[in-house]
Amino acid sequence: MTHRRCAALVRAAALILVLCSGFSCSGGGRYGNRGWVAPPQQQAPPLAVVPAPPAPVRQTPVAPLPPVPAIALTPTAHPEALNLLVQAARSGAPIVRAHALEALVCTPASLALVAPAALGDVNPGVRFVALMAVGEARCTDLLPIVEPLLLDDNASVRCAAIFCLNSLGRQVDQTPLAEALYSSDPTLCGNGVLILGLLGNGSAAGLLREAVEGESAHADPAQSRILELQVAEALVLLGDRTYLDAIHAALFAPAEQSEMIMLGCQICGNIRDPDSGQMLLRLLEAPPPFQRPIEIRLAAAESLIQTGARAQERCLALAQAGAVEPDPLIRAQAASLFGRLGGPMAVQELERLLRDESPVVQIAASAALNRIDTGCTAR
Repeated sequence: MTHRRCAALVRAAALILVLCSGFSCSGGGRYGNRGWVAPPQQQAPPLAVVPAPPAPVRQTPVAPLPPVPAIALTPTAHPEALNLLVQAARSGAPIVRAHALEALVCTPASLALVAPAALGDVNPGVRFVALMAVGEARCTDLLPIVEPLLLDDNASVRCAAIFCLNSLGRQVDQTPLAEALYSSDPTLCGNGVLILGLLGNGSAAGLLREAVEGESAHADPAQSRILELQVAEALVLLGDRTYLDAIHAALFAPAEQSEMIMLGCQICGNIRDPDSGQMLLRLLEAPPPFQRPIEIRLAAAESLIQTGARAQERCLALAQAGAVEPDPLIRAQAASLFGRLGGPMAVQELERLLRDESPVVQIAASAALNRIDTGCTAR
């Protein structure tokens, strides 16, 4: 997969409308944070950490999907982490399945093991994430399963199928992506923006600029601002760096607009924007009474590492502090930061978090270990 393609797949807090009660993956998903991934009815129990079997047996795909040959798990230094992700991809909770699927992008063979069932999942959010993951991981053997999803009954899933098929080398009509930009549904509109930016087609820039100008059609000011930032990111990915100012401005949003600040941080990391380094550092190091909440500092730290800044020591100290916070979402953020940092200390902390009481933390720790073990650069 191309470095540009990997770098583009956002963990868009732009779409962080996860309506989960007690379970979310704040800071942990590139495209899995969908409001339409149905939340579990109660806190999901921890996942069992067991060694990966030498030759796991593939589960039968959901009918009417055609069979896919069984694939052995990719050997890694932490097979228990990889096995946990495969286990989570078959969880009864849709949000758990979604985050596990996106975490498996770093190991395409393992993703191909669970993707057939996910592509036929009853939850449209899971199908969306599965298509994005399969496209990023370039699982070309799954083409026969992906193509029928161009006719899915969910518009966002159809858009994801376009991205996936394009990534797998199949040329398809992209008109539905342009239509998505004019949808009154902010989730569909945001997904269209996301995918147009990832496809790298410069001819889409005009449509995206129109989306910025027309975003006031969305009555909710917060949703409009989110869409504006998504479009700015997509345009930067398409080469128009004049929209960096809008992204940088989000870093200085008022404290009560923490979602905007975190989204700005994540976008700076996604596009590897070196110009944002000092701004991110300021978020990370501001003293009381100007100090930001730890979730914002963790987001700034992770993006700072992604931009190539040399701030490993201070970021490691922050991750260690976050790893013992009572909130599992903050521990999950800390795990994600450890995955960016790498090194013996980070691995040691992640091995402990792998056995956390919260499945959201376990998945984040597994994904981070998988990233370190494989040297994966996916976003």
